[in-house]
Amino acid sequence: IESQLKKFVRLHHLDLSRKINFQINTFQDHIREKELFQLLLLYPLTNEQQQTLQRLSFLRQQQFATFEEMTKLEVRILCRILPKSINELDRLIPANHLSSTNTNLPNNNSVYELIKNQQKMIREYKRQLLAKNFEEYESTIEEIEFQFQKELFQLESELSYNIDDNEQINTNTNHLVNVINNYLHCQTTRQMRALRYNETIFRYKLLHPSHPRSSKSNYKNTISIYPEAIIELFEQIFTKKELDLLSTLGPSYIRLNQSSVQKQKVVQKKVKHQHTTMIHKLATDLNRRHGLPTKSAIIKQFGSQSEVIFNQQFSTSSSLTYHNMYRTRHELNTILSIKRKLKRLPIIIRQSDKTGIMHIGYKSDYDKKVLLYQEKTIAYKELIYNPLIDTFFKVIRVLNDLLRDKEIKVWQYKKMVPDQNKIQLAYLYFIPKPHKEGTPLRPIVSSINAPTTGISKLLDRLIRPLFDQHVEQTTIIDGVHLIRRLQLYVKLGLLKTTTHICTCDITDLYTMLPQEESINILKRFLEHFGYTHVQGMTINAIESLARIVLMENVFYYEQKYYCQIKGGAMGSAFTLTLANIFMWHWEQTLVEHQRNSTELYGRYIDDIFFTSNDSMNHINQLLKEANDRHTNIKLTSVIQNPNSFLDVNINNVGHDLITSVYHKQSSEPYVVPYKSDHPRNVFVNIIECTLLRAIRYSSTLQEFNHERRAIKLMLLYNGYPTKYIYSQFHEFFTKYSFTSMSITPMIHDENEFLLLRRQLLGEATVTQHRRATRLAKTIDYNNIPTDLDPLIKEKLIKRRDKVNSIIVHYKHEKRFSHYKRAFHQLWDDTFYNTPLQTTKIIVGTRNNPNISKELIR
Repeated sequence: IESQLKKFVRLHHLDLSRKINFQINTFQDHIREKELFQLLLLYPLTNEQQQTLQRLSFLRQQQFATFEEMTKLEVRILCRILPKSINELDRLIPANHLSSTNTNLPNNNSVYELIKNQQKMIREYKRQLLAKNFEEYESTIEEIEFQFQKELFQLESELSYNIDDNEQINTNTNHLVNVINNYLHCQTTRQMRALRYNETIFRYKLLHPSHPRSSKSNYKNTISIYPEAIIELFEQIFTKKELDLLSTLGPSYIRLNQSSVQKQKVVQKKVKHQHTTMIHKLATDLNRRHGLPTKSAIIKQFGSQSEVIFNQQFSTSSSLTYHNMYRTRHELNTILSIKRKLKRLPIIIRQSDKTGIMHIGYKSDYDKKVLLYQEKTIAYKELIYNPLIDTFFKVIRVLNDLLRDKEIKVWQYKKMVPDQNKIQLAYLYFIPKPHKEGTPLRPIVSSINAPTTGISKLLDRLIRPLFDQHVEQTTIIDGVHLIRRLQLYVKLGLLKTTTHICTCDITDLYTMLPQEESINILKRFLEHFGYTHVQGMTINAIESLARIVLMENVFYYEQKYYCQIKGGAMGSAFTLTLANIFMWHWEQTLVEHQRNSTELYGRYIDDIFFTSNDSMNHINQLLKEANDRHTNIKLTSVIQNPNSFLDVNINNVGHDLITSVYHKQSSEPYVVPYKSDHPRNVFVNIIECTLLRAIRYSSTLQEFNHERRAIKLMLLYNGYPTKYIYSQFHEFFTKYSFTSMSITPMIHDENEFLLLRRQLLGEATVTQHRRATRLAKTIDYNNIPTDLDPLIKEKLIKRRDKVNSIIVHYKHEKRFSHYKRAFHQLWDDTFYNTPLQTTKIIVGTRNNPNISKELIR
């Protein structure tokens, strides 16, 4: 009790300190502002110039008034207390259909779907209305900003008009302009500080209303605008707290400080395991690079001191605030409650495909869809015994034979050979695809410790770089790559008003791959590009290893054993590469047709994009021939304007192609929640990546602003504070040389936006970096070719520099935030003035299991 009282006093002390600091800063701002104003009075300003200065101050006040209204709406969204005008939209549907957990919903699929669709329409309309509100606020701010800049420019021009050869007069004029700008900037800073303080008070009043009952009653049973789990149940099974965890926080959420509520013996075991693993890694690497004995005195010293730091970090639960302790225990109890229900009731929770949110449905529905999938694909054969040991010995036999015949290298053998003590039979599970009609299922084989996993990973490592290198012209790696090709298409004058934008989706590609034919095509691919060996591995060995990966894909599902007799396992690293190579062979006729027609063609795994200026009859005939080319490859095509491919929306307006970010109809505005126990850089990366994508994909400033508002709303839905969003947006635009005096981080000038977009489109994307890394691994960094691609060369140099680095990992939790600094300091103190001080230590983090892993394992 005494400890908690001290914390209570400390928190109130912090609150009081914050209030006093605000008052001190405001007082200082007023003093500084008054000093600058007195300084202005020393200059001979005309009455008209003084009036202009007053108008500038008044315009900024108007702007801040609008900005404050917008901020209040943001705070309402963040606190989940929307204005009445938004919630009144719920009246458009019957009151008994409002709640998604209503027990009175009819046990009838058609009526149930109708009600769900009604709720979804209202939810989307609410989101659009909020976006429209933000657009109106920003429009007002932008109009005032334009007037502000115009009058400021006129004032500066008028002051500079009388500049002559007199150096003293010129200096005074420049000084006056600087004083005016400083005066206006001081006013802006003061008003911004006041706005943020008022925002805090407004948030407190929202969360702690004077009449809580009447206030909260207005928000019951409303259709939420926030990301929600897809619930296909006719009855109320989960409590509101459990649904909040599944919907509001979602599958990516990591519970706070998980180890603080675990038993002490479990924590001690984890501490010992993590510490032992780190020290073993360090000792092994230092022995290999510097010949330092693994049991030397300095290693033991470092190990014992780092263990003290580790134990100190894990024993900081006493320093956790009462609020954090309550939250941690509450979330644990909620998770345990959900697990008990999943164990007792015939329901299944899965993370949905592409939308990223939870899907909750009856096990019977899943079983029916699984049965339909098996009947449609005929890809799985049931076995009468556990095939694990048989598969293990088959793998060992093949690997030994290939090593004996010198068809593989020793290092390759070590990478592929399975450990009999660690092998486990793979298991099959299905994830729902709510973005497709009827919510079909996608099969995933989890084969982390399967006997063939090592072979699959090495084959992918050896062959995928070859595919990246030789099939670059017909492959689309991401949305930016597609936009670059579209820009070239327009630049060459190939775009017409009659140009059709065509996309195709290949049905169940991984499952429908013919196994023997795919292996033969893999062999032909390697021979076609002149390979007899790949990093010392013969073509015969690749063929044998590919066959065992495909033919020995065994797993269990629902207490039964299966073998996949068609296609490859989705979840196996090599299956993606093999599917790409099979499609390379299949698409040759279509590629040749497009090349002869000077039209675009590109493929991203099982999605095809192409343009055509032929008639619809000719295009349909082309698609029919493609559909008949192979019995296992069936296309579903869409020819329309506008059209979408990957996450890019494309609209042919005759003289140009307008692109923007495409969001699937079933997608939800969900990202990692701000409350999640992730490293802080994750949240920064989320904002930067979404803004980068928005700029690169948006052809116009209007499209970008629309997406920027959607990003801001998405962040608010997921609990990102308004001040944090503002600061990260500001840092992003500052980083990319965006200069604006506006109080909101936004681009006002179309030309400035297009210049920034051109710059960012020219920079390498994350996918390009990954591709370059794969290709760099096939090249010796001690012998870098002079004509090598600059990005690959950069990866080689980075890889060479990392030779003198050691990477260790620890399990991240919020309360361990100071661990990295302490570990680095210990490393510097221990190995200072020794030959090891040149070795760089990199401390990385691994995350605790998120909600998805906790519930779906």
